[in-house]
Amino acid sequence: MTVAVSTTQKLTGTQSLKATLPALTSQAADDAGNAATSSVRTIAITPPPGTSNMWPGATITAHVWVPAGTTNVWTQLFMQSNNWASWNNSPSVIATAGDWTTLTFTVPAATAVFPGGISQFGVQIGVSAATRLQVRHLH
Repeated sequence: MTVAVSTTQKLTGTQSLKATLPALTSQAADDAGNAATSSVRTIAITPPPGTSNMWPGATITAHVWVPAGTTNVWTQLFMQSNNWASWNNSPSVIATAGDWTTLTFTVPAATAVFPGGISQFGVQIGVSAATRLQVRHLH
C-alpha cells in the first residue's frame, strides 16, 4: 500500500490522503463446497499516549472515496483500545462508487477507563461477492 497527499480528489479543502491499495478480491462460495473468501485492508494510526483528542463520546467523521465502476465494497471505522484487547467499530456500509461515503464513529465511554487508552484507530475496506478494487482515497 502507498499513502500520499492528493490534490486531485478531495471533499473539502485543498487536499486529501490517498491510499493506493493492492487489489482486493473475493470469491463467492461455490457448488464444490469451497467457502466464500474476502480480503480486507486497514489504514490506521497509532496515536501516542496522551496526544489524542478522541475522548469518550467524541464523534469522529471520515470520508472515503471509491473509484467509479466499483461494486460491493464495504468500509467501516474501527478503534482498538486497552492495549489492543478491545475492538469497537462503526457499522459497515457499502461505499458509493464514484463519490464520497461518509462514516461516523462515536468513541465508547469505556475507553476512558481502559488502562492502555487508544491503541489504534482507522478505516477498514473490504470486498464481498467476487469483487475487485484497486484504488481508494481517504480524506
